Amino acid sequence: MSYYNVYPNPTIDYVVCSDCDAATFAWLADVFPCVECGSENFELPESTLAAEDNKETEDGARKRKR
Repeated sequence: MSYYNVYPNPTIDYVVCSDCDAATFAWLADVFPCVECGSENFELPESTLAAEDNKETEDGARKRKR
């Protein structure tokens, strides 16, 4: 059975190396350094999806991911 049939809107969480801008999966960045340059500094990509995930709620707290 396909992942896409079970979950209607799957998302792939990825981060970008802050030194060389190489993209990698978020779970890989938690375990391994950047494949391109060896840096351990990652940040969220500049996209509408990342901006939506990082919005603060009305009371100033961060929105929890599900």
